[in-house]
Amino acid sequence: MVNTKVKYPTAIDILLRHLPKPYHDKNKEGIIRALTVMEAKGKAASALIAEYQKTPKENDNLRWIIGNAIATVLTLNEIDWVYSTVLDKSNGRSRRQMVSALSAVKTEKSEGILIDLLEDDEVAPQALAALGKLKSKKG
Repeated sequence: MVNTKVKYPTAIDILLRHLPKPYHDKNKEGIIRALTVMEAKGKAASALIAEYQKTPKENDNLRWIIGNAIATVLTLNEIDWVYSTVLDKSNGRSRRQMVSALSAVKTEKSEGILIDLLEDDEVAPQALAALGKLKSKKG
């Protein structure tokens, strides 16, 4: 599914039912990548957040993939969770895509968080790029 140009909205619910199951990381990665589509927006974020939270922080690669998916399907309903997650340095590089996604949330709070993240070496390039997309005059 990941490499197809065909949309698959009817598969989203099936993928979401399989997401929390204890599959091998490679299988889980395939499910997550298949959920990293606009058809999953408004449907998948809470399940992806739950998966992110239960994935050990040492599994940075899988958490990055989940973070990327969250960034794709993010709605304003999840924004407070994203704010706290990107500010928590213990989440490592898995925050990068979520930081980038803040450029789509054109609020003063997003801009302020992105400015704060300029001091965080792990995500500073993404914060700077997001501020550029926001056309921030403060950063």
